[in-house]
Amino acid sequence: MTYIQQGDFEGALDDFSNVIQLSPGEAAAYYWRGLSNEEVGRQPEASADYRQFLSLTQDANARAEIEQKLSQWNVDEPDGANHRSPVPDARHKTHQGQPEEPDQVLDLHGLLIALGERALHSTWFGSGVDCYGEKAAELHAFTDQNKPIEGRDLLHITTGIRQTIEGDFQAFDPGATSPWIFIRAWDGTGFHIETNDPEIKNQLKQHFQAVDNVEGADPPYEGLFIRI
Repeated sequence: MTYIQQGDFEGALDDFSNVIQLSPGEAAAYYWRGLSNEEVGRQPEASADYRQFLSLTQDANARAEIEQKLSQWNVDEPDGANHRSPVPDARHKTHQGQPEEPDQVLDLHGLLIALGERALHSTWFGSGVDCYGEKAAELHAFTDQNKPIEGRDLLHITTGIRQTIEGDFQAFDPGATSPWIFIRAWDGTGFHIETNDPEIKNQLKQHFQAVDNVEGADPPYEGLFIRI
C-alpha cells in the first residue's frame, strides 16, 4: 500500500519531496504533497504546494478543485488563475473545437492525478492512440511500439497532451501479471474505464461529476464511463 492509502502522510511528504527534487516540474507531486501537508495541519505549506501545482497543471478539473479550496482558505489565487471558474459545476465542459484551450478538456493527465500514487508507481502500456498536443509524438512513440512506460514518465508526457481522441491504456502494479485498470479513450467523448479495485472506482466517482456505471465488464472488473 502507498503512504497515503496507509494514512502515513509524513511518509508521503518525504516521498513527494524526493519526487519534486528530482523532477521540479512534476505537477502531480505538488498536488499530493499539498494534500499531505493539508492532512497533517500544515496549511501554509499546503497552500504553497497547491499554488505551485496550479502554475504547472493543464487539468481543468484539478484546477477547479484547488482554486475552490484556496478560495475557502482566503488565499489569493495565483496569477492567471482567476479566469477559470472555481465552481465545481464548471469542471466538466465539452470541448468546443479549440485545441488552444486544454483546460476545457478532461484528459489523461487529470485521470492520472485522480488515480493517485498507485498510477505513478505502476507500469503502463498503451496502443491505438490518436491524440494532439505538444507531446503527442512522445506518447505515440511508446504506444505505437507497445513499450512499457513508468507512471511518472507517462504523467510527464500527458502534461503536453491537449486531447486524447482514441487509445487503450493498461496499468500493472510491480510484479503483477494482470492490470488493475484499463482505460479507453472513447472518440473524444470520454473515457471507458474498467478496474478490479472498488476503491479506485469510488475514488474516480468522488473526483469527477459526470460518471456513469457501465455493465458488461468481466468480474472481478467493474466498468464506468467518465464523460467530457
